Amino acid sequence: MSGQERYLLYRLAIETGLRANEIRSLTKASFDLVCCTVTVVAGSSKRRRRDVQIISESLASELEPFLATKVPAAKAFGGRYKSLTVNTADVLKEDLAEAGILYEDEIGRVFDFHALRGQCATLLARRGVHPKIAQSILRHSDINLTMNVYTRTDQEQKASAVTGLSDLFVATEESISEPKTGTDDRA
Repeated sequence: MSGQERYLLYRLAIETGLRANEIRSLTKASFDLVCCTVTVVAGSSKRRRRDVQIISESLASELEPFLATKVPAAKAFGGRYKSLTVNTADVLKEDLAEAGILYEDEIGRVFDFHALRGQCATLLARRGVHPKIAQSILRHSDINLTMNVYTRTDQEQKASAVTGLSDLFVATEESISEPKTGTDDRA
């Protein structure tokens, strides 16, 4: 696969949370670039039902020239291969090394293709997307799977959240001059 094709493949996986097998099944006809959607047929979806995922307008505009020369039944990704193969894992490892990203971190977590689903969940959380929406995008039946397995937080996010709490304890001029007590709202 060309560098551009790999970039689009990774971006699609991160933005949609699609699994490798679901992406393997995609053809040019799976994409509606006007409505900004990609459809996984029931037989290829882990849930065994037709799934329509929304894609960003910017991804749709980048996919347009990439898919333009393909016939509707042509596979969307895979270069000259019949489908994505185990070689995709090797290509991902090479791309991670080139980008300076460890394939395995200090605590043994690996950045394999499936980890792109975790990136999707984590990026949604960082954007402040409601957990129920993230669960829907990832197509999980249980919110605990979305929040406890796929979503990662870091120290910077935690520090930012705690720092914001200090604003709750800053006295305003109004609260000092006319303190209210009880439920009758009298000074």
